Amino acid sequence: MASFVLRSCARQSRCIHALLITTGMVTTLCAAPALAQSGNDSDNDGGFQLEEIVVTAQKREQSLADVPIAVTALTADALEARGIDNISDLQFFVPTLQLTNFQAVSFVAIRGIGMENTTSGGDPGVTLHLDGVYLGRPVASFFDQFDIERMEVLRGPQGTLYGRNATGGSINVIPKKPSDELEAYGDFTYGKFDRKRARGILNLPLGEGLATRATVTYEKRDGFQKNLFPGGTRADDADNVYLRGQVRADLGESADFLLAVNFSDVSGVGPTAEVRNQFIRIPSPSPVPLRPSMNAVNDTTPHLVTKDTPEHIDMGFFNLAGTLTWDLGATTFKSITSFGHTEYNSLSDSDGSGEFASALQIVEDTDQLSQELQLTSNAGGDWQWIVGAFYFHESSERFSFFFDPKILNNFAKSPLAAPFSMSPRIQRFKPLFDPGFIAGGDVTADSVALFGETSYDLSPQVRLTGGVRVTYDEKRSKSILVVSPLVPGGGPPTIADVPAKGNWLQPTGKFVVQWFPTEGDTNFYASYSRGYKGGGINLQAPQRPVIDPEKINAAELGLKSRLSRTFQIDLSAFRYGITDLQVQTFGPFGAIIENAADATIKGVELEWRAAPAAGLELNGSLSWLDATYDKFFNADPFVDITKPIDLSGKRLNRAPKWTVSGGAQYTFALADGAGDLSLRADVYYQSETFFRPFNLPSDRADNYANLDLRLFYESPDETITAEVYATNVTNATQESDILRSPPFLGPTEFVSYRPPRQYGIRLGVRY
Repeated sequence: MASFVLRSCARQSRCIHALLITTGMVTTLCAAPALAQSGNDSDNDGGFQLEEIVVTAQKREQSLADVPIAVTALTADALEARGIDNISDLQFFVPTLQLTNFQAVSFVAIRGIGMENTTSGGDPGVTLHLDGVYLGRPVASFFDQFDIERMEVLRGPQGTLYGRNATGGSINVIPKKPSDELEAYGDFTYGKFDRKRARGILNLPLGEGLATRATVTYEKRDGFQKNLFPGGTRADDADNVYLRGQVRADLGESADFLLAVNFSDVSGVGPTAEVRNQFIRIPSPSPVPLRPSMNAVNDTTPHLVTKDTPEHIDMGFFNLAGTLTWDLGATTFKSITSFGHTEYNSLSDSDGSGEFASALQIVEDTDQLSQELQLTSNAGGDWQWIVGAFYFHESSERFSFFFDPKILNNFAKSPLAAPFSMSPRIQRFKPLFDPGFIAGGDVTADSVALFGETSYDLSPQVRLTGGVRVTYDEKRSKSILVVSPLVPGGGPPTIADVPAKGNWLQPTGKFVVQWFPTEGDTNFYASYSRGYKGGGINLQAPQRPVIDPEKINAAELGLKSRLSRTFQIDLSAFRYGITDLQVQTFGPFGAIIENAADATIKGVELEWRAAPAAGLELNGSLSWLDATYDKFFNADPFVDITKPIDLSGKRLNRAPKWTVSGGAQYTFALADGAGDLSLRADVYYQSETFFRPFNLPSDRADNYANLDLRLFYESPDETITAEVYATNVTNATQESDILRSPPFLGPTEFVSYRPPRQYGIRLGVRY
């Protein structure tokens, strides 16, 4: 930590059956509040009703029911009840959201739009904001979601207020802030795979107008992956520390300042992929460049591997942010200044076998600086508006190093090893010593934007909203490709040093019409928006260095209706027209991002919440997605690299046709005032998903279902809490990501799996 600071089967069938039963039960229970609408709500709510959720999706506080955006908002209570500990858990509760970790990188997609360029030359299509701060690197998603006030997932292109690259949407994480009351909380969790997690909160008032809040989490767990290689490392483990510290100061009656620092340190082996297909036997001498003879046998059982390379991950995230909010009377001024640093160093067994064949080391080191200024009208009157400016600077180094692990092990024992493990700049010289190659380079990115959005109440029933953003992006890079001799002593290395530069100026924005036919109970909206993701750099393909921007034109119709105080429904239908979609393919030395000609995405999403009886809460969602390429020709390097294939009509990556979720929670008081008990069940189903545009069987992850069960206890004075949980109860095999290896490694299918069945207990104490 200190070093970082310094520098589908029968089990699935049973789960699907449970999903259908739950959905049917939920539908029946929800009919009652809908029919009860004929009377007066105040007479029929029976003393229970849905909680009103206030969000800041449009950078001002609004009721979720009034926001003309497809938004899933989860409050602190909802996050705790669903067991959402990190961002990847959100997939089971947000329509069309796909999120997985592949080694040290997070892949996030909403409605089929996300990120494929995992190097620092590319940017995410679904942006992540931590309390208003844009986090540019996907590594930054590896922080704990504890002591969170609310999480908001905005679906669809956000071309005005979240304009930088938010073509798919935005995930906004809002931590709890320091308050003027003393608060202390701690809990401990123990579970399967020897899971041990300790968490704590301390909110400390320091005097009038000054308060601090500290949050800490430590988690350690054995890996889900069982390694049959003697002494081999066990992946999908946890050895993580997360820290958050905040200081809030009132600067008079009209201004306040919040200083926040977030830190995470992730180590151990981390999430690594498994080989899903049988190995191809390579005779001796090997005819395959860079790959020795191999006669290993592969057991394709999920979570079971035989890997000889000592895999590891060392990843860190640091962010310091200062937020000044100044109420000027008619307007409010806000300034958000942030500095962030992310880094990781991972080593993985790239052949996935118990033989000394190959390994891959990835090193990335990134600094970011951002500044956002906002001026917002205060509530009141027919007009509301916000204007602002945004600046972002990022400097990053990223290198992928392919080598023979035998030489690495010998090298690691040498006194020369220490400086080679310290700096990405030195990593590029490793191929001078080891057979293999390295690809990567330095990338500097700058982005400047001006934005504004206004809404006008044309009448009590009609509201018009319009927004525009103008963004200038510039990227500069120097890609380095070093290819060493295929055998030691085979001659000098080949070195390519290729500079590249791209700059883009792009207007984006949106226009929305809202209709409120009744007094705030129902909200119809129609919107048109344009999204833009800046161009990028192919660090692993110096021959094609610059990637064009990705642009989206989106039309959406939506309904948000509170049919009664106990039932709410959100419905949206959308159509995207996409040009220059950034798609990942493979070249000789790894992933290459290319611009597909165009694509069309259509879909429907439904979310609902209900409180039909005292103590009973229900929720659910359903999404249908039709995401296909309109015109895209590309050659499959695993079939014939010289013959492009017409991929028109093929499905986009990470875009399952169907997702369905349902949840039910019942809370009741124990006898003799002994406290409250809550029982909760959450079920999720996802249809098959493709991870390459060729849509071959080897590119497909099967459909799966997930069932989680939880039991909560809270003492009468709310000071003692306890939880018993079981996740993935049916132990369903859940393939979350698939990667075909670079051609020189042969047609190897690497797959990542979601966790198998887990269970455990949590005890908490609050002061």
